[in-house]
Amino acid sequence: MRQLKILMYGDMDLNIMDGSAVWLTSMASMLAMNPNVKTDVLLKAKEQNTRLTSGISNFSNVRLVEPFQTFPDLAVTNGNRINVAEALTRMEALDQQHHYHLIIIRGFA
Repeated sequence: MRQLKILMYGDMDLNIMDGSAVWLTSMASMLAMNPNVKTDVLLKAKEQNTRLTSGISNFSNVRLVEPFQTFPDLAVTNGNRINVAEALTRMEALDQQHHYHLIIIRGFA
C-alpha cells in the first residue's frame, strides 16, 4: 500500500499547554495510528519541555521538525519562535524536499 506523507503546522507554541496545542498533538497521534501515514510536524518554537510532544515523538512514523536546527541558514526574527512568514518558508522547503500529499495548517489568519 502507498504511504501518505503529511506535513502539519500549528501556529502555536507546543511548550505551552492550550487547546490548540492539544489539538495539534492529538491530530498527529490519530494520524500515527495508520502505519501507512508518515507525518512531519513543524514546530513553531524550540522545544523546552516535552509535556505535549512526548506522546507523538514515540511514534516511528511521526517526526518533529525543529525550525531552527533543521533550517540554520534561514532568517529568524525572534530567536525563540518562528513567525508566519518564516513558517511558510520552512513549509515550502520541506514540501520541495519531501513532496507531501497533504499539508495541514492551523492558526493562520
